[in-house]
Amino acid sequence: MLHGLSMILPSGCLVLLFVLLSASSAPAWDGFDADTAALIEVEPVRVPSAGDTVTVSYYKSDLRRTCLVEEVRRNLRTLELVVRCPEPDGIRTFVMERM
Repeated sequence: MLHGLSMILPSGCLVLLFVLLSASSAPAWDGFDADTAALIEVEPVRVPSAGDTVTVSYYKSDLRRTCLVEEVRRNLRTLELVVRCPEPDGIRTFVMERM
């Protein structure tokens, strides 16, 4: 694919195109809110511990919240984060597949 593009675009544009396509936001886990089934993304990608903060993004509403991790439950296939979010959300449980 890059060989075909090199015939169309100058080499400087290829480098810029590669950088733009490979740039992304911080790695995150996809999951869902156990109470509402809303799809979410949790940053950072590492497994947090109780007392850590995570940023939770709701896909449907583009809402972002910073939440305090209260508890981490590791199950065979999933990871559950019990977090305290700013009002009106309160205590939430987020479920993600384990990596």
